[in-house]
Parts: sequence; C-alpha cells; structure tokens
Amino acid sequence: RGDGLLKIKVDSIENPYPNMEVFLRDNLTMDTYDIKNETFEISLAEGEYNEQYSVVFKAKEETPIEVEEIFSLLNVFVNENNTLIKIQKPEELTIQEISLFNA
Repeated sequence: RGDGLLKIKVDSIENPYPNMEVFLRDNLTMDTYDIKNETFEISLAEGEYNEQYSVVFKAKEETPIEVEEIFSLLNVFVNENNTLIKIQKPEELTIQEISLFNA
C-alpha cells in the first residue's frame, strides 16, 4: 500500500451530443481537466477522496483580472545588499516572465 498513480480518461460516450466536453473537476482547487481528449494523471496518498473530484461538462471559466488587482496580489522583497529579490504570489496566479531594469 501507499501512494498510487490514478489515471482517468473517457474512452467512449454513449449518445454524445455535438461538441460535448467532459472534465474532471478538483473540488478543492476548482481546476478542471479535459478527460475526453486527454488522460488525467495524479499520484495520491492512500486514503479516500470521496468528495474531492467530480465529472462535469463545462470547464472552469477564466475570470478576467485588472492589472491593479494583480499588483495588489504580489509582494516583492529585496535583501539588504540588493543581491536577492523574492516575489510572493497567490498559487493561482501564473507568472510567465519577469524583467528587471536598472534605472
């Protein structure tokens, strides 16, 4: 016993409707995963996960966020001798690129 790899994918659908989509939703993070076209894989510790996952037919909608809101969610720290910069951000916020300019 112990950790195990879980794989979920829809192999076939009886009586599908046009453009039907099928997702697995993590009810803790509210993230959705396309299980009709891709295999969802996760390593889980031994135990029961009765309420954590649901099969849904609509993906999580992306919520637009204003630039001012983004900056209010970030914390930037610089150490005393200006050799280290640390950025704290919410887990759901993805940063694709950071540029540093010396003015």
